[in-house]
Amino acid sequence: MKIELNIEEFEDLTEEEKNSLRFYYANPINLIVKENGKKIVELNSTFHDAILIEILDILADFKDKKRRKRHLEAYDNAESYLFEREKDELIILNFDEYDEKQEWKKSIGFMEFKNAFVKEVLNYLEKLVNRFPEAISSESYSLMKDSLNKLV
Repeated sequence: MKIELNIEEFEDLTEEEKNSLRFYYANPINLIVKENGKKIVELNSTFHDAILIEILDILADFKDKKRRKRHLEAYDNAESYLFEREKDELIILNFDEYDEKQEWKKSIGFMEFKNAFVKEVLNYLEKLVNRFPEAISSESYSLMKDSLNKLV
């Protein structure tokens, strides 16, 4: 299993805004889960730092529990996601709040997802600090690191 975090940077920002960590954290994210090179899950949201923190928190919460449900809100998006741990499986349900219907439901291995997600977030944080050295002192960075420590 492989996870890709694709941050879509806003194009209509000033140069000052492009170099601002605050504006960078607000950029949308496409989180793509691939199995054998094939996309099996895609989650979308703006404020990518908030969504990464929330998923890390969900995984930490699920770590020692074999059964649990948590809602994940996608910001500036009509979609919401429900994460459910059922034994060794992680079930992700996508719900379109605008149309009030389930879009899709996917079951994947919990440990595989957790390990792939942790690996990709560590990668993300390394790139973040290279681009924005001040990120180390940001609340979002600290929250991600704290959640990662609970998962490892």
